[in-house]
Order: sequence, then structure tokens, then C-alpha cells
Amino acid sequence: MAESESHVEIVERVLDAINKHNPSAAVRYFIEKCVLDSNRGPYPHGQRFSGKAAVEGAFRSFFDRVPNARFEDHEILDAGEKMVVLSRVIGRSVSGERVNFQTCDVYEFEDSQISRLDSYWKRSG
Repeated sequence: MAESESHVEIVERVLDAINKHNPSAAVRYFIEKCVLDSNRGPYPHGQRFSGKAAVEGAFRSFFDRVPNARFEDHEILDAGEKMVVLSRVIGRSVSGERVNFQTCDVYEFEDSQISRLDSYWKRSG
């Protein structure tokens, strides 16, 4: 990763890696002790994944469940050390369920790398 990359450029690279279903390329931009708070789970914050390996595993698990998922129509809002990404995820799960969600992901940065990704999803029609 180039030192001069802006937070917007980093988020765009992560989104590109995710759309290529390449979790290891996506977590390249995360610090070692990163956290992913997923949109689903038994806790108010969803399910928490701590550390690069766990975050990569969460991404892989999602693509195992929704192998053709695509995140589209990104709108990236720059809030300094936080980036807010509004987008839509579409696809079909391995069980045949249609996936169509509006997403809101908050990326937090530390030393020009992602330290936390907090994800919220809203089901669409």
C-alpha cells in the first residue's frame, strides 16, 4: 500500500477486493488487531471478529454463503478518521434466498490502515 493513499482510495481498494471475492486482498488494508462488527449476531454490536485472520475468515464465510454477492452503488462519505460507505449488496445464497440489502459500513482508521469495520444492513424489496 502506498504511503500517499487517501482513506477513500483505501476503502475503494477494499471494496474492489471484496467484489472480486478476495478476502486476503481486502484485509491487506487492515491493522493486525482490527475488529469487524458484523451486521448480524447475538449481541447489540452483531458478531465481533477480532484480528486479521478472523476478519478474513468472516469475509470468506460470507462468500461461502452468498457465492455471487456484489456490492454496488457505493457512496463514500469522508469523515476524516472515519469513512462511511453506503451501498447495496445483491446476490443469491446457496440455499436459493435472494439477497438484496442496503448497507452502511463505517470504517475507522489508525495509522492509515483500517482498525475497525462496523457494518449495518437493511433488507430491501
